[in-house]
Amino acid sequence: MIQPYTPHGQGSKTPYKEGDRFHADESIGIVEAVKTQTTVEAPVGGEVVDVNKALIDRPEPVNDAPYDDGWLIVLRTDGPTSTDGLLTADQYAEYIKDETD
Repeated sequence: MIQPYTPHGQGSKTPYKEGDRFHADESIGIVEAVKTQTTVEAPVGGEVVDVNKALIDRPEPVNDAPYDDGWLIVLRTDGPTSTDGLLTADQYAEYIKDETD
């Protein structure tokens, strides 16, 4: 289940809306699995311009196809944003591999 944060930090089943705004590193939701919860943080600040509403009823793509159908939201940045510290998909795959070895 994917739960966006309400302004009070509590989970909600209400999907994000276009026009919602987030700051870099702000907690924007929780992804729940059977035995775990993971906080999702905005990698950059900006405005929500698209929401993957299909995940509300069918969240499996978050795990099965995160770079295809499993995306959560699309953010438009407020302007030039530093990408220092952000990982590419290949760098993240290597990071995960190193963490599990």
